[in-house]
Amino acid sequence: MGATEDSRRKSAYNETLTVAFLLSAASLLCVLSYLKVRFPGIHDRTAEPVRTGLDPSDVVSADSLCLGTRSAKTKLIMFGDYECPPCRSEWPKVEWFALEHQTALAVYFRYYPLVKIHPNAMQAAVAAEIAKQKGKFAAMHKRLYSSALNRDAIDKDFREVGLRPTRDKSLELSAAHRVVDDLNLAMSLGLKGTPSFLLVDKAGTVYSLSSLDSARQFFN
Repeated sequence: MGATEDSRRKSAYNETLTVAFLLSAASLLCVLSYLKVRFPGIHDRTAEPVRTGLDPSDVVSADSLCLGTRSAKTKLIMFGDYECPPCRSEWPKVEWFALEHQTALAVYFRYYPLVKIHPNAMQAAVAAEIAKQKGKFAAMHKRLYSSALNRDAIDKDFREVGLRPTRDKSLELSAAHRVVDDLNLAMSLGLKGTPSFLLVDKAGTVYSLSSLDSARQFFN
């Protein structure tokens, strides 16, 4: 009798696990289907670029140029977080991509600090913006993507690019406002994480890219 009861319990337990698994799988498929419709290409880093309907002036900020040639008609815009591991590994690829295309491409960087998971991302972005206001954005940007992001390290980065570390609260507040403007832009565009890429082609059409690799077709 006991053996039969144990067998029934095991059978019921296995059935419960099977149902739970099927429900979980069904829920996952529903979520993936929703994402596929709502955000084309989000699940596939080789997906085709998607036209956004945006105007180039919505996403290109002239003072955010960090690589390439300002007069280039094709513009790549990266929304990034200085503490984001994928961003830090992707940035050298962006540099190489810009080097490959030289005068044909302008690369712009917009701040997208994910402050809930990266505690140093905001202060790093503020440091980059302060350097930008002093004409040292490209050099500071490069250092922030290759160094530690604590206060001492950032002060060292300032010195390495020829600037004095600042404790000017009004300057820091002004820089923080600019970072928040970029952050709000990223959220209004529905960008789900970092790095995120947009591209303006020669005709002025703005595309959302699933990855940096998908930008290559614009140079074929």
